[in-house]
Amino acid sequence: MSSQESQHRNNTTSLVQFQYRHRNTLARVVRAAPPGDGTAYCWGYNYRGNLGRGYWSLTEYTPEPVIGGHVFQSVNTGCHSCGLTGEGDAWCWGYNPYGQLGLGYTSLRELTPQAVIGGHTFAYVSAGVLHTCGATTAGEAWCWGDNQRGEVGDGSYTDRAQPVFVFDLSPPTP
Repeated sequence: MSSQESQHRNNTTSLVQFQYRHRNTLARVVRAAPPGDGTAYCWGYNYRGNLGRGYWSLTEYTPEPVIGGHVFQSVNTGCHSCGLTGEGDAWCWGYNPYGQLGLGYTSLRELTPQAVIGGHTFAYVSAGVLHTCGATTAGEAWCWGDNQRGEVGDGSYTDRAQPVFVFDLSPPTP
């Protein structure tokens, strides 16, 4: 997997987090002068709509905000992209033929951020290549999307278009 994550600071106390994967770049402004607002910016390969601009194209060369006005605590990208708000809401967009956006249905692509269904409050969400997993604040692991090789972890090889419970991450009680 060719994924890289980095942070960049400049002399104006800006902090930007970057992630590069599958020919696109996703950046989130964490702090800036004036203070950053958590806006996600994308550029690069957009054939699957994974830049969140409301349209698909082959390549976009300049950073633009993901549309929708969401404030993301974290963002990540694969063949699709996901963002997590400070409230624990997961939003995903881009390529969705295996249900990896967690919307309850499959589609070729979703061009704008869509709320992951199920009402879960996530502490972390990670967009894989064709599936997605998240850990909730309650200490549970949930996954969805491509499951041809058991990626979802539910004991089947059936693709899942919505989050399915994988296991409890909480330590056992003595």
